[in-house]
Amino acid sequence: MAARYWVGGTDNWNATVGTKWATTSGGAGGAAVPTSADDVFFDANSGAVTVTVTATANSLTLTFTGFTGTFAGSSGLTTRTSLILDAGMTLTYTGTLSFINLTNALSLTSNGITWTGAITFTSTITTTLVDDWTVTGTVTSAGTINGNNIYLQGSLFTATTTGGTTIFNFTGTGSWTSTGNGIFAPIIINTAGTLTITGTVRAGGQTITYTAGTVVVTGSTLNLAGGTTTFNTSGMTWNNITMVSTGGITLTSDLNIAGTLTSTAAITTSGVFNINVASLVVTSNISGTSTIILNGSGTWSGGSGILSTNLTINTAGTITLSGIIRYSTNTITYTAGTVNQSTSVLTISASCTLNTNGMSWYSITISGTTTITNNSLLTLSNTLTY
Repeated sequence: MAARYWVGGTDNWNATVGTKWATTSGGAGGAAVPTSADDVFFDANSGAVTVTVTATANSLTLTFTGFTGTFAGSSGLTTRTSLILDAGMTLTYTGTLSFINLTNALSLTSNGITWTGAITFTSTITTTLVDDWTVTGTVTSAGTINGNNIYLQGSLFTATTTGGTTIFNFTGTGSWTSTGNGIFAPIIINTAGTLTITGTVRAGGQTITYTAGTVVVTGSTLNLAGGTTTFNTSGMTWNNITMVSTGGITLTSDLNIAGTLTSTAAITTSGVFNINVASLVVTSNISGTSTIILNGSGTWSGGSGILSTNLTINTAGTITLSGIIRYSTNTITYTAGTVNQSTSVLTISASCTLNTNGMSWYSITISGTTTITNNSLLTLSNTLTY
């Protein structure tokens, strides 16, 4: 391990040996180009110059304390242990900062400078953000990220599991995509631009908040995992939400879903707010204190899962009942809409209330010593079994 100080004036940081690097601050040039084993410094003695990354640049640590020049370029930049920017520098770099062969923790300090490139975190380490980071390029999120906020003026790509205490703030126009296990950290959408959610993204175990901005969700699915997820997103509408591991949903506002809510693992809801959804697929139990409102043109279908929250059908469209739909404990209410009963069977396994005058069921099966409280005319077109 050695120290490398920039003394080369306005020039390119590249693999060419010359007079660009010294072994001491302001020292004589001629030292070897830094490698991933070297501590690299740009400081007051480097001058108010422009250094441009035109080929992959490597360092062990990278420190800009005291530097008043410009750091530019678009080729890759790698470091292993730490990066410290300086409030007096100018950053126009548009390449990707990545971290190589890491086994120890990493720390990043922005000192208020916006990172104008991309950042690729690694899944093998814990990263500490010493202060807030604003990033205009794509953040590829992985590993554990602790500390302060990441303000995403660009895009977020989740490669592998991401946890920690850092809050991911969407503040610009960009996208949220994923091929990995997800981001299990707080998420805030608060932008004057447009966030496009693409494909299947996974999150959970923390709080998701919507404050402002246009959110495009066409064709996307939010997979929930990692424990109880708190939603405060009434100002936006999700496309599909699927519960992929046992956990809960805590609502601090209404939850709006244009597509399908699917329970492939048990869901417990809490809060007095509504879940407004077009379609409901209950393959694992859904319970709790929220009311699910079928308010679009969609389906209510089931498997072995039991729905035991309040449910209301209130739509200007058509709801199709499909297969065996299992219900218990709470109240089913019909308010408005066309209900296509098909050959569905409503199976009731615990005492509940039906307030469904205005629609017709196909078949109802009542099991055990269940008590049905019927608050209005109950209409069936096929069979009542008990």
